[in-house]
Amino acid sequence: MNLALKDFGSILPLLVLFVTALVILIVDLFLSDEKKYINGLIALVGFASAFFAVHELREYILLSFHGLFAIDLFSIYFNILFTLVGVLVVLLSLNYLKIEGINSGEYYVMMLIATAGMMILSGAVNLVMVFLGIETMSIPVYVLVGFRTRKAESAEAALKYFLIGAFAAGFLLFGMALVYAATGSLDFVNIAKATQEASRPLLLAGIALIIIGLGFKVSAVPFHMWTPDAYQGAPTPITAYMAVGVKAAGFAIFIRLFYAVFGNMTIAVNWRMVLWVISIATMTLGNIVALTQTNLKRMLAYSSIAHAGYLLAALVPGTKEASAGIMYYLLAYALMNIGAFGCIVLTAWKGREGDDLISYYGMGWEKPVMGLALSIFMFSLAGIPPTAGFLGKFYVFGAIIKAGYYWLAVLGILNSVVAVYYYLRVILVMYMEPKQVAVHPDDRSIFARGPYVAGALFACAALTLIVGLWPNYIYGAALQSMIYLLPKL
Repeated sequence: MNLALKDFGSILPLLVLFVTALVILIVDLFLSDEKKYINGLIALVGFASAFFAVHELREYILLSFHGLFAIDLFSIYFNILFTLVGVLVVLLSLNYLKIEGINSGEYYVMMLIATAGMMILSGAVNLVMVFLGIETMSIPVYVLVGFRTRKAESAEAALKYFLIGAFAAGFLLFGMALVYAATGSLDFVNIAKATQEASRPLLLAGIALIIIGLGFKVSAVPFHMWTPDAYQGAPTPITAYMAVGVKAAGFAIFIRLFYAVFGNMTIAVNWRMVLWVISIATMTLGNIVALTQTNLKRMLAYSSIAHAGYLLAALVPGTKEASAGIMYYLLAYALMNIGAFGCIVLTAWKGREGDDLISYYGMGWEKPVMGLALSIFMFSLAGIPPTAGFLGKFYVFGAIIKAGYYWLAVLGILNSVVAVYYYLRVILVMYMEPKQVAVHPDDRSIFARGPYVAGALFACAALTLIVGLWPNYIYGAALQSMIYLLPKL
């Protein structure tokens, strides 16, 4: 195959997303306010086309652009996840943007570009590509967080996210520079080969700074401070996008770096202990603070921090089973989290966000379909069978126990038990508390009021149960993808 053709073929899904973004920019100029929903439909087509483009690459293992970018089963798994997240978040956005009066084509353009950045990150096998992917993903998300320009809390959230994000990017870049100084290479394969002879203090300092930079992206303690305010201030569909897509992209590069590149080094015990401590601190703080929240978006923000702790714990053993467990968990987390935020979108109306817990009192009886869907998502987030969330925790903690990290598993399981309280509290107020405010001034069914959001809720609820009842295909695909993390140059 011609080199240029192979290179551009490997980034076909990214090209689809960029072309779709350009089409929306042009089409948006000719649309009236009543027709702005067409931008969302074009974005849906773009994400679906990118999904099929990713699917077509599943038979190929490619290393393109002179060893900077890889198409392998690992990146394909994550790219499918990213496009699925894109489709679901667009469905959540169509009705929400109209209600909020921010129905603009630039919203979908930013989403498409950020997703392309996630794809770059999942296929990066060079530190330069890692930084390029992170910035391509992050900058559009900064804009999306502040998209509700008339609301002060949205502008504050975007500014806080941007400033802390820029600060974390500096740590990440400096860490990469130290790794380069210690190993003499930016390429993952060469770094992995050089770790045994590299300068130990220099390499450990570089790894520590990379952990700080990536820890910000996945909301790990103590780099989590931006998360609650950014999640609450952002448009609700973007909160779901950040909680799921950005976190998944962060863990994609975490796995490739800390399992394949740094996992076999003789001093790996040093960074494993750091991740051990960070994971426990992350899940504990996230769960304890979530117990006191009465705002559903803030509760899910601290819940997101706690889930990051569980996933970081699975990085500690450095086994392929634990890493595959992370990949399965991320899919399950995407479905149940987007579904939960979808319920918040349907509860909102003009002038009211619909994220305060009191809005859900009595909802299980007044809006039975939404109540059932939200119950499924809360059960899954709590890790109760037969949902996908239960299997995610089973694979993660099972791999941790198998690797001999018993105390880490015990503390993680105890944290999961604590989390059950605040998830089940949402279900209890829906079915056991009397209604105190109108759930929604519109008495129509959720399907008539928001058909796109209702479709996303149905898909998330059904897949949460299906993936939980028949997990072997997903987990098997994740396990198989662990073979190809470091391609042969």
